[in-house]
Amino acid sequence: MGGLEDFKADGGSVHVADGTMVEVLSQLHAGQIAWADWVAARASLEALVDRDVPVMLGAANCPRSAGLALHERPPTHDRASQERLNRDSWRTLMSAQVPKDVGLLVGRLGRHAVWLRLDNAPAQVERERSKWMDQFRRFGEALDREGGPRVGRHVSEAQFEAQVQRLGEFIDAKTSSHPLASVRLDAMIRVHVLLHARFAMAKDRYNPVKHANDVFDVDLYRYLALPAGVCTRDRGIIADLEAANTFQRSWVATPDELLDAGVRCRLLNMRWPHSARRAAPEGRAV
Repeated sequence: MGGLEDFKADGGSVHVADGTMVEVLSQLHAGQIAWADWVAARASLEALVDRDVPVMLGAANCPRSAGLALHERPPTHDRASQERLNRDSWRTLMSAQVPKDVGLLVGRLGRHAVWLRLDNAPAQVERERSKWMDQFRRFGEALDREGGPRVGRHVSEAQFEAQVQRLGEFIDAKTSSHPLASVRLDAMIRVHVLLHARFAMAKDRYNPVKHANDVFDVDLYRYLALPAGVCTRDRGIIADLEAANTFQRSWVATPDELLDAGVRCRLLNMRWPHSARRAAPEGRAV
């Protein structure tokens, strides 16, 4: 667990990203995680992960928790209902005696529970991967319609920052937030622009099919909007954040980096940039 135990001992709380739950189910189904290994690890996980909110809210409710009033229809479940579903899903994952009993509780119809079972999880993962690939397909088609050449191997800093600003202004126009959504979502916006710029390169293009699992990586950046720290072993995530030049890079750490008291202190005292500063809640790690 690296420094996650130390982070918790310092007063932080540890939670699991909702997308990670689906990935775990898919990996259990595929045998990438052996059932015996999962059962052996559960006691340590239960001791580490927050009891009241073991799983962070997903795409529908997380923005609202971050103070982003999205101008769109509300989520299927309100925050309290979704948190109850997440707790029940986590308890099932922690207590199931055989793989067939594992599942994520995604809703209720009267007295009947609606589950995402182990054998359905790979299809859910593929749906998310398909959305990611389709996004880049549509972007490529738009570039072709414009009839212009692909962006070259090098995008200037000015070009990159201009694209970041345009996307930030578009998101700010669709939300109400303090600080602005473009500040809360700085990492997500910048990595999004970075990957699309790489996709438009003439050479060494970003391949969304090969890297379709990036949909789950980029999804983690939503939690930085709370603000909440993100703990990951994926060096690719950290490399992209550094390349995107986001101030939220310092809010992402590996488990080993959390062994450093200075890193833990930074995540427990996250603050918005001075120009958009307001009191931040106690730090969390995902």
